[in-house]
Amino acid sequence: MSPDIYLPNFKEVCSMYSRPTKKNPLFIPECERTNPGKAYYAFAEYDALGFGPFGIESLISDDAYALSYMLLKDELLPVIEKYQGTGKMRGILKEGNEDTMSVMVGQYRCFVEFMEKGKNAYGIIIQTGEEEFMVAGINLKVSFFSSLSSQNVYIGQVQEGGYNNQKWNTYRYLNGDETWHNSFLFVRGRSYAVGYKENRKVLKQVLAPIAVLNQDLETNLKQQQVDCPGIYKIGLYKLN
Repeated sequence: MSPDIYLPNFKEVCSMYSRPTKKNPLFIPECERTNPGKAYYAFAEYDALGFGPFGIESLISDDAYALSYMLLKDELLPVIEKYQGTGKMRGILKEGNEDTMSVMVGQYRCFVEFMEKGKNAYGIIIQTGEEEFMVAGINLKVSFFSSLSSQNVYIGQVQEGGYNNQKWNTYRYLNGDETWHNSFLFVRGRSYAVGYKENRKVLKQVLAPIAVLNQDLETNLKQQQVDCPGIYKIGLYKLN
């Protein structure tokens, strides 16, 4: 059995139809199309076999929507396939008026805050090593806690990057104020500057400045900017 999902409680419906022990894995042949994060969530949280947003061809001019699915298909699906069924991968999705979400990944509790009000917030969290994680998404603020000890968990290193033919490329390293002194991972996503050449729209990825602590940035980038999920690799460490 497979659901067509047009209800606001997407996460609940997914849980109702995901029955792997009954040989009924989750497959979503049709879903409303306003939030590409629903595909990220279904694949990561419930090992979904497929996801079909209704009438996707009518969104051909929505650059942010297209970039979100392109990143999922070209960069993330090989990683998702590797970790499906391992218990080391979780999906993140903001629904309704939710402000936070907490999930267990291995021996860590990941506390997620949704950053920008009124915008989609979603992603996936994968534990790739004993103290290593990969997080992909947009509009998330993530902190990590150990479930086995009273030790404090800190972020030692963050690599913002992407995959090209399944090979990892680091765009830049984030630390210090950019992680609130090793406390939080800010998943702001990727930014693309919008331009035109010979009457054709051209999107160019840019490494946008990052606001540190509570400072606001003075930049005109957002006037011609398209945002989509980004990918981050994180190394953690513990201290008493």
